[in-house]
Amino acid sequence: VLASAAGPEPNQTWLAISPCPFYPQGGGQCGDRGVLELADGTKVAVLDTTRPYPEGIALLVDKELCAGLAPGSQVSLAQVDRAARLSACAHHTATHMVHAALRAVLGEQVMQAGSQVTPERLRLDFSHGESLTAEQIRRVEDMVNQLALANVPVTSCEKTIDDARASNALMLFGEKYGEVVRVVSVEGTDDLGLELRRSVELCGGTHVASTSQVFPFKLVSEGSVAAGTRRVEAVAGNAAKDWFESRVAALGQVGTIARVVEDSPDAVVAGVLRLKDREAAAKLQIRSLHAELAASASTDPVAAGGGVCVHLVPDLTPGDAKASSKATRDFAERAAEDRPAELHIVVCGGKKVVAVSRCPDWHAGRA
Repeated sequence: VLASAAGPEPNQTWLAISPCPFYPQGGGQCGDRGVLELADGTKVAVLDTTRPYPEGIALLVDKELCAGLAPGSQVSLAQVDRAARLSACAHHTATHMVHAALRAVLGEQVMQAGSQVTPERLRLDFSHGESLTAEQIRRVEDMVNQLALANVPVTSCEKTIDDARASNALMLFGEKYGEVVRVVSVEGTDDLGLELRRSVELCGGTHVASTSQVFPFKLVSEGSVAAGTRRVEAVAGNAAKDWFESRVAALGQVGTIARVVEDSPDAVVAGVLRLKDREAAAKLQIRSLHAELAASASTDPVAAGGGVCVHLVPDLTPGDAKASSKATRDFAERAAEDRPAELHIVVCGGKKVVAVSRCPDWHAGRA
C-alpha cells in the first residue's frame, strides 16, 4: 500500500497500491473493477479505478474493511474482474470501428465528439446534422460485423506525434497529445474484400487482440444530444449476445401472450396484429353498449326545485375523457328535451358538470 485518501462517500476510501494491475478511468473508458485480498485473508471489492494525477492510480474500496491499512501494508492479491475487462475491451475496439464506419457511410467530415465505454455497452457522440436512416444504420452494423468476422488483428504501438500524423491516425479535436503517443490500429488486407478494413486512432485504452472478439455487434439506439451532434449506443461481443438473448426471450413471451404456436418473428407479429384488431373491435362494442345504456337511462332528476333539475349519472368511460364528456352532454340534451322549461345540471361521476336549458329565460346573467 502506497497511500490512502477519503472517498466520495463516507464509507469509501481511495487506495493506491504497487504494483497495480487495474486500468484507471480515462479516454472515455470506465475504470477496472475487481478484488483485493488483504494479508489476513479479507477480500475487498474494488468498485472503481481512477487516475488522480498522471503517474498515480487509485482504487475505490470499502473504508471499514481497509481501516487497518497504512502505507507499507501488504496486499496478498490484486485481481481484476477479467470478464468485465474483456467486455470493456470489446466495446472500446468496437467504438473505434463504429467511428470508422460512420465516417465511411456519412463522410470524412464526421468526427468523434465524446465517448463512454463500459463492460455493458458503448456510447459514441459524433458530429452530424441529421438522424441516420435505417439504411445507414444497417450499413454501419454490416461494416463492423464484417470486419469483426474477418478476425483482423488489433495492434498498438508508440509513435512520435509527427509519425502518427504521417500515418493518418485519427486525432480527436481538442485533445492534448504529448510528443510520444499510442496508436491503435485495425488494418485488414485487400484480399479480404471488406467494405471497411481500416481504423487507426490515437488511444490509451484497453483493446481486444482481434476484431473477432467484437462479434456480434448491434447498434441499439441513435439520437440527438445537441445541435449538430448525434449519439449512438451499441453492444458488442458477450454483451451483444446477452442483448439478443433477452430479445429472443421477450419475443417468446409476447408469442405466448398472443397465443402463437409457431415461435417465429413473423408469426408473433401476426399474432400481435390480431390482438390489436380484437382490441379495436372490443372498444367499438363497448362504446356501442355505453351509448345504448346512456340512451336508455332515465332523465328523472334526483332533485328539483325553482325550475332547476339536478341529475347524477355514472361515468361509464372513466378512461376516455372525450367519450365521457360526449355522453354527459347527450344526456343533458335529452333531459332538456323532456323538460324544456327547466335548467338541467348534470353531474357525471362526481367530476364533470354540464348545465343545459331550452328555455330562453335561463341565461348566464340570470341570478
